[in-house]
Amino acid sequence: AYDYLTKDKERKYLKILPFKIENAIQKYRTEQSLNQQNKIINAIINNSDTIIYVKEINGKYLLVNKKYEDLFNVKNEDIVGKADLDSQKKHLDKFGENDTKVHKELKPLAFEENIEHNGEIQTYISVKFPLLDEAGKTFAIGSISTDISKRKKLEQELSDLNKTLDERIQERTKELEMSNKELEHFAFVS
Repeated sequence: AYDYLTKDKERKYLKILPFKIENAIQKYRTEQSLNQQNKIINAIINNSDTIIYVKEINGKYLLVNKKYEDLFNVKNEDIVGKADLDSQKKHLDKFGENDTKVHKELKPLAFEENIEHNGEIQTYISVKFPLLDEAGKTFAIGSISTDISKRKKLEQELSDLNKTLDERIQERTKELEMSNKELEHFAFVS
């Protein structure tokens, strides 16, 4: 750098140097800000109690979160850049159909999706959405899935209780009708 400055009789480099330093500082600050934002986004994604993934249209994963890794017993580095693993295919066929619907309709859609896990069926509400490139074409599908299995179980229990209650009301109504007929008959005979 010293050679340039001593050989530069017209001081061109000295005039340009402050701008180059300013640009370098601005670039550094921008990179630091982007790194901070990425850390925040990754923390949100990986600490979420929902399953989050992003898949390219060709089926290759761009992102899976910690909850996804735990559910399917895979590591991020083993699946990102690859399509569904054979061990996942039996679970994910229906999910793929729903991804295709989102790709065709080009808008976010919600689906109720079931998956077997540890011998039990779990139910999820999945919100799937297209990710668009600069030209407005879908390059990937994002999904955020919330486990609603407990809610579904409670809904079923409530439905069963309502059915039982309806049956008991019908039985009791019949009993009361029979009692009324007996009373009427008794009153008529007397």
